[in-house]
Amino acid sequence: MRALIHDPAAPQGLTLGEVPDPVPAPGQAPGVLENVGGPLLAQAFSQVAEGGRVVSIGQASQLPTTIDFEEQRHRGGNRSIEPFTVGDGFGPDLAYLAGLLASGGLDPQIGWRSSWGQASDAAAALLGRQILGKAVLTVD
Repeated sequence: MRALIHDPAAPQGLTLGEVPDPVPAPGQAPGVLENVGGPLLAQAFSQVAEGGRVVSIGQASQLPTTIDFEEQRHRGGNRSIEPFTVGDGFGPDLAYLAGLLASGGLDPQIGWRSSWGQASDAAAALLGRQILGKAVLTVD
């Protein structure tokens, strides 16, 4: 897995580097934020420790999730799974964030800025984990 690593010699003191995957032993994860769905969501639930929680924040796989709850009951452990949902009402929060951006009080961590015509290059760089931060494309 690639992650940001503290490197005083690098620009902004950070660089991308390889680190071991932080995969806990089965049944040892205190919690999981899961955004793939499908079989991976079921697997995540089976990895949660006693008292732990899985929060499903998406379904990128677009696959249904089947969990064998009888098997999970035998594991016991007061574990839970819940969907993350949001409502409307983001207007005031977005206005606050936009104000912070405009005043320089919030750094959006943009690592790539180019025209819309470079979208495929930006996508390749993001998928290759070559960009620190966000990619921003402007419409020409």
